[in-house]
Amino acid sequence: MLLSNRFCGSIIKDWEAKRCIRCSVRHMALGSILFTFSVSIFVFITDTRIRIVLAATAVILLVFLWRLPVCQEGESQNNVKRPPGNVS
Repeated sequence: MLLSNRFCGSIIKDWEAKRCIRCSVRHMALGSILFTFSVSIFVFITDTRIRIVLAATAVILLVFLWRLPVCQEGESQNNVKRPPGNVS
């Protein structure tokens, strides 16, 4: 069902076939993480400890997402751009 979804089907197929994400998908995900965590931290949460936990979680997610290999549409698996030091 997810593979036939018009929004996330191509993203999942790219990951299964090439183990990479498109640059536009990365930027959309980074922006979504920054927006949602910022709103949560600065608007809805008043406890400082919870703000710190949310900020740390956001940083971990952003670093993880940034380290994923980036591919372009129509690109073969051999031409995937990988971050330095990532062996696979």
